[in-house]
Amino acid sequence: MKSKNLSLIIIIPFSILVLATIQCARVSPTSKVDETSQLVGCDLTDADLGGVSLRHANFNGAILRSTNFREANLSGAIFYSAILSGSDLSSANLYGSDLRCADLSDCNLSGTDLTEADFSGANIKGANFKNAIMKNTNLSTIVWNNVICPDGTNSNENGFSCEKNLKPKNK
Repeated sequence: MKSKNLSLIIIIPFSILVLATIQCARVSPTSKVDETSQLVGCDLTDADLGGVSLRHANFNGAILRSTNFREANLSGAIFYSAILSGSDLSSANLYGSDLRCADLSDCNLSGTDLTEADFSGANIKGANFKNAIMKNTNLSTIVWNNVICPDGTNSNENGFSCEKNLKPKNK
């Protein structure tokens, strides 16, 4: 079986004045990716990060197309301007995460905890939020286009909005 390389940020301190230089490096899938990971601008397309804990990880501007984050702990993670199109974030913990200006088109966010997450300016076209927890979630400047709302309805059938459909239906 051929191993797939993943991109990872390595922080190298240079001096007191310059705290760190960040660069992407090619590493094997067995490389340690943990809660302190700085994955700024890296390409992790098709990576399998399901079930991992990446609390407070920084994915600012990262390319994460079709990445598996299913059941991952991403609380407090930064996804500002990241490209997550087609990714699986189902049943993940995104409590307090920064998803501003991120591309979440066609993402599966079903059953995800999005409490206090910030989606302002994000692209959520075609995303699935069924049974997602959206308490105190910032949804300003969101365009609801063919989105599955937390209650299972389609935004297009709700006047192109999920604003009145944010509570999951009882199972």
